[in-house]
Amino acid sequence: MHPLPPALESFRSMNLRHFDLNLLTIFEAILAERSMTRAAKRLGMTQPAISNALNRLRQQIDDPLFLRTADGMTPTPRAQALAPAIQSALETVRRSLSDDAAFNPERSNRTFTLALGDFSEQAIAPYLIREVRAQSKTIHFQFLSNPGSSLIKEMREGRVDLVWDGMAVEQSGFVSEVVESSNMVCVMAKNHPLAHKDVLTIEDYAQAEHVQLSATSSYTHDTDQQIRRMGIKRKFSVEVPRFLSMMRITASTDLMCTMTENFARTYQDDFGIVVKALPFELTREVYQSWHSSQANDPGHTWLRDLLTPIQRLVWSHVEKVR
Repeated sequence: MHPLPPALESFRSMNLRHFDLNLLTIFEAILAERSMTRAAKRLGMTQPAISNALNRLRQQIDDPLFLRTADGMTPTPRAQALAPAIQSALETVRRSLSDDAAFNPERSNRTFTLALGDFSEQAIAPYLIREVRAQSKTIHFQFLSNPGSSLIKEMREGRVDLVWDGMAVEQSGFVSEVVESSNMVCVMAKNHPLAHKDVLTIEDYAQAEHVQLSATSSYTHDTDQQIRRMGIKRKFSVEVPRFLSMMRITASTDLMCTMTENFARTYQDDFGIVVKALPFELTREVYQSWHSSQANDPGHTWLRDLLTPIQRLVWSHVEKVR
């Protein structure tokens, strides 16, 4: 069983299924106005109606709650003890239901679940976490390795907040936008037989042996389809599930691979690889997708607004090493 929110902890011993939560607004109004007449006016109710409501509330809480004195309706010790919890709970509900409710990262303990893909996770996540940690120590992230296109059900059910993938989600109820567009390039080790050539030919590319990403990747599916449509059939010797594995194998063998220029340039110095233009033009887009039910969620909007400048910063660094 999930614990009650702190604001409602005082009601733990009550059976909330049989508790009329509307009566809490009566309590709040009488507490603020110290007058049945003014409380009724504040809520747009008649005085008999608010008196009846207070009687029901007294029965449910088993306390007089407010006593008539020379100073008006004076709260009992029990009412004074309940007041902070009730006021906090009502404020939480009002804030949650407000169309323009602001997201406050300092006060949020929300967990965002993202599937950014192998490269984008490596490139974007460190910057994202650093920026979020500067604003909040209570927000958490969960990164999934699943391809974004396989998480349609999870996004629709609100279990995944955002995905980055090589394919847009074209189903009804989803939003997709391009966050990256990059040329595809050929990558090889410095001692590869073709490393000395300034320009690769299609024959060079087709006769070489390649490392391939697993077929479950939408990147692989889309890239292979485009290359096949050009009449080029590649020879694959190794299949791996991750970009970094593909890069490491390529850097230490006589195999080559095809990947985005952004990824290749990011790790060019680390792996000591050679990056060459393909003998044909090929670009790849990365789409950011989410379910439309998240479109107006303040926290989700905050996350998307945070990702945009981070993405631009990362790609600007890539541009400098070209």
